[in-house]
Formats: sequence, structure tokens, C-alpha cells
Amino acid sequence: RTTTDMAPAPRTASQMRSSLLACGIHAFLPVPFVTAAPRTTTDIAPRTELNHSCSRQISRYVRKQLDKEVLRVAAREGIENWPKWCPFDPSRDLYNHHEKQKQRKRGNTKQWTCGICNKVFKNEHYLDLHLERKHMNETPRGGVCLADHCEMFEVCHGDGRYRRRARHDEHFECNN
Repeated sequence: RTTTDMAPAPRTASQMRSSLLACGIHAFLPVPFVTAAPRTTTDIAPRTELNHSCSRQISRYVRKQLDKEVLRVAAREGIENWPKWCPFDPSRDLYNHHEKQKQRKRGNTKQWTCGICNKVFKNEHYLDLHLERKHMNETPRGGVCLADHCEMFEVCHGDGRYRRRARHDEHFECNN
């Protein structure tokens, strides 16, 4: 399938739940489905921004939660092959290959290295810029932007370690 004939990313919690159910992973759905508050301009650092419409940072948070709440559990249950049309199939993740190519130097230095061309960067943000500018051809054709599913994993604001959980009756909207 091409990107033009792919279904748009689900935007409501019920649409996302349907997407997960269609993939056959209903047993691993996080409960409850709530959405997070939109990001404010004070949350964004004043530096060169990435141009791609898919947020790498939010995708990173979703990937982390997807791995923790769905993929690891599914692997323990013996589920390794995902339907090709499933948006949570790791081979369809837009930035998965890029993330696996990142190498962080240990010790006092905070240097990051591109595993594709071995160029060194002073922090992860500049490595992300480099990957977007020079290595987008390494991403899967028609890849899925995991940031489109941030509401489902409650990570539209970040990875969740530094914010309180929303109550069941609170409803927020995500900016992605």
C-alpha cells in the first residue's frame, strides 16, 4: 500500500481502541483511555526545530510505552508477527531504524553518534536534526507516525514520569 491509500491515523480514543482491537492486541490495551493536555509554547526549547510533521520526541515516548505495555507482553505470549496493516507493527514505525542507529558515549561526555555515517553530535537534538536532513531515505516507505497515537499511551505531554495521571472523568486533547 502507498501512503495515499492508507487510512488516516485515528484521532479519538475509541478510534485508537478499534485500531488496537483490529491488530488483535485487545488484551494489552492500557486503561483508561484519556487524552493529555496540549503542549504550550513554554514547553518547547528555543532552538532549531525539526521540520517533519511527525514529532520525534512524542514518537519516542509512544515507542517506549508501546514496547513496555504491548510488545514485550505480546512477545512473552508468543506473538511475534503482526499483521502488515497494523499501525503498531514495529517494522512500520517511521523512526524506529533511526532510533536504533543512535549511539550515546558513556562517561562524562554527552556526545551522540550517528550509526549510519558515524558523525558525532553534542546532544540528541542535533543528531535528530541530522537524521531528518540526511537519512530520511532510511525510514520505511509509508511509515507510521507513532506520535499520532500519543493519547492512547498518555504521553502527549512527555513520558509520564513527571506528570500526574489524569482522572477517569478528565478529558484533554492532544496537539498531534
